[in-house]
Parts: sequence; structure tokens; C-alpha cells
Amino acid sequence: PVFWPMDEGNGWQLDIAALEGLIGPRTKAIVLVTPSNPTGAILSKEALLEAARIARDNGVLIVLDDPYSNFIYDNRDQFFNLAAAPECAENIAYLFTFSKAYAMSGWRVGYMVVPEVLRPELVKIHDLTMICTPRISQIAASAALESESAHLSEFEAILDRRRALICERLDRLPHVFEYVRPQGAYYVFPRLLVPHESSVQFSRALLDDVHVTVTPGRAFGPSGEHHVRMAYCVDEDVINLAFDRMDAHFGAC
Repeated sequence: PVFWPMDEGNGWQLDIAALEGLIGPRTKAIVLVTPSNPTGAILSKEALLEAARIARDNGVLIVLDDPYSNFIYDNRDQFFNLAAAPECAENIAYLFTFSKAYAMSGWRVGYMVVPEVLRPELVKIHDLTMICTPRISQIAASAALESESAHLSEFEAILDRRRALICERLDRLPHVFEYVRPQGAYYVFPRLLVPHESSVQFSRALLDDVHVTVTPGRAFGPSGEHHVRMAYCVDEDVINLAFDRMDAHFGAC
């Protein structure tokens, strides 16, 4: 794959000016995730529409992965779902999973909305890889979509409290981490300020010495190096325990 760097100095937004130069003769698709994993950034409407225009002009498909749009904490009214733009209908493959908003990880169920021209080939791939999702998962997913969605706002509020907590705890370690406050999803992606060989080395040392697990930023591409991903989709007690251990190890301010 060709990695499209995001601009940390601009809140992890897309560097639209770089996109044309990344598209080559073998480019088939551009993958977008908003809110973002691992940064928690919400990509701007203007950037998304411009990326879609560039994709159309170059005959490239947009793959829009949308697992986190139920978790938006700041400026929800500014969130834009690119799949809703009529001019993009013929070159977007929209992906949704029930694993996040409906807490159905392990049920292996989701759906795609794709241009009709792609459907026959996708059905072939699906048939040859898994035939069909287990029936009980399909029934549960259908019930989730048809039921009242009050739990979604409750879940979002819980995650927003956890976001506030993890940011408050990160603020006590300004000599260790520097971060952009996440707007959505349930991740924060701080930059490492302490000496380290790599994000992998830091993550292993944190696990071995402090008994705290983070994901090395390198796993998300070259521009993720010198960062780690932290997830706050866990109980507040777990967040506090992890940071109590890091405070003791690094020294809190």
C-alpha cells in the first residue's frame, strides 16, 4: 500500500495537496476512516469532498470505512458522511460494522453499500471466503437496526467521559506524551517525548516494566512512528490504574 500522511500539526487532517502525487497507475482505491483510527480526528467536509473529486478524476474508488460515526463528541453538526454526497455515489464503497456501536465484536457481521458494478465480484469473493455470516448474527444485526437507538447516545456519553478522563491523565504527563485531543472514535494517539528507539521498543518496555499495554504507532504507517495508540473503550478504573502505574514510573506533574 501507499501511505497518505496526515497532518498532526493540523489536528490530524488530510494533506489534500499530497494526494495527486500518491496516485499511480496501479492505484485502485483510497481508504478513508472518519472518525479516525488511530487519531480520533474527524476529517473535514471540504477535505473529504476534494479527496472524492480527485478519486473520480483519476478513476479510483473511495473505500469509506465507517465504524465510529456514532461516537462523535465535538461539533457533531459538522460531521459529514461522504457516502451521503450524491456526486460520490458511483465511486464509493461504504463499509459498516456492528462491532463498535452495537458492541457485537466476535459476531462477525456488517454491511457494504457499493456501486452496482462492483456487486457481482464482491458476491463471488464473499461466497468463496465465508459463504454467509452466521444466521444468528444476521438476526441480531437486523434487530439492532430496527430497535430504538437510545443506547447509542448513552454509549457515546460514557465514552465521552472516558475521553475526558484519559486526556486529564495525559495532561499530568506532559514530559512523556504530547497529544491532539480526539474528536471521535475511542482512541488518542500521543507523540512520545521521552527517549526511545522506536514506538515498538517503547511499547514493549511499557508492557515489561510498567505492565501497561499500548499499540505502537508504527502499526498505522510510517507517520505513526514516535506515537502510540491508547484506547479508552475500557472502564474508568482501568484507565486510572494504567495511568497510576505510568505516573509512578515516569513521575507525574
